[in-house]
Amino acid sequence: AIGARTPLVLLNNIFNRYEFELYGRGEIVEPPTPCDCYYSGVCRTGRKCINEISPGTVFEAVLRSLKAVDRAEDSEHV
Repeated sequence: AIGARTPLVLLNNIFNRYEFELYGRGEIVEPPTPCDCYYSGVCRTGRKCINEISPGTVFEAVLRSLKAVDRAEDSEHV
């Protein structure tokens, strides 16, 4: 997505957010409480951190992303 200059909303739960570079073309959405199950396919505490990201939070991030695209397209036509 980044290489194609496509806006991106990245759902992140177990990785360090600083390992991702979105080059101003996206947003990282994470659970409200940091996940404690790093780099494992199965959480030792039984949490499913990705499920703690609400659909509303993701939707708001997508809307912000779409607005950013609209602003960028408008500035290209000036």
